[in-house]
Amino acid sequence: MLIREPQQPHPEQFNAFLATIERDSTTGEEFKRAFTHLYAALFDSDAKRKAERIFMSNILIGLHEQTRLQDAIESAVTAPITRKLDALDQRWWLPGIGLVRRIFASVIRDFENDWQRLVTELFLLLTLPNMRFDLSEDLPPLPNGDLYPPDLQTIVQPEANALIAELDYTPHTPRGSGARDWTRLSDRMNYVVDFFRSRQQEITLRDDPFTPEQVQLIQAGRLPGGPL
Repeated sequence: MLIREPQQPHPEQFNAFLATIERDSTTGEEFKRAFTHLYAALFDSDAKRKAERIFMSNILIGLHEQTRLQDAIESAVTAPITRKLDALDQRWWLPGIGLVRRIFASVIRDFENDWQRLVTELFLLLTLPNMRFDLSEDLPPLPNGDLYPPDLQTIVQPEANALIAELDYTPHTPRGSGARDWTRLSDRMNYVVDFFRSRQQEITLRDDPFTPEQVQLIQAGRLPGGPL
């Protein structure tokens, strides 16, 4: 299906769309800001300003997504520990008391922290067409050696700079972007900001992620072969 870009702004329609976004006490306003920048980028004839608007939109949507996924990500990483503790609690059960958790609370907390860092370092990879990233390592430069594409090598928009200053441990360089603990929202966003900025104009990311044959197998509830 071909989706045509609007030829001119329709502020009434866009404001009506924003009104449909459910207000969220933590990230709702960021979500609206993201779509506002994305909509403005459609009609911006300045390539650099357009790129910065898209960059801001991506960051804000990423922040909204990662905030809402925080509990799920943390639970997924610590699931093996949780299952083992549940089994021990059942073995050493006392009414109304998680005995093992109470006695060894500090030890368990330290072990969970070590486990989360170990998982981040050994298992978390991001695979894209012709690219594979270890999330615990600093983001590598682009194939031509640049850190960011031309339109994003410097950031002019004050709001974009403010987002970078808020979320990026080492602003304007991917050095220090590697995550130490992926269960921490701040570690994820530190990586995401540099990833979105450096790969925003990567042409291969516009390709379809799956072949038609893979899509058919996925829709049939089967695991397709080939790169996923």
